[in-house]
Amino acid sequence: MTIPKNARETAAPIGRNFCFETGEEIGLLYQWSNGETQVTLYSDWDVEHAMSEFESQE
Repeated sequence: MTIPKNARETAAPIGRNFCFETGEEIGLLYQWSNGETQVTLYSDWDVEHAMSEFESQE
């Protein structure tokens, strides 16, 4: 069995994501062993609610 060249094997957290309005931590930034990065958001953070609040302020 061959592993694809861009296969993600392990990831390590390298940063935190914060809401720029509230300063609340909303997720983490991970870097995979192949160099790719991925953003993850905490499950209790409501993306749609936050976006609707942001759009209403514009």
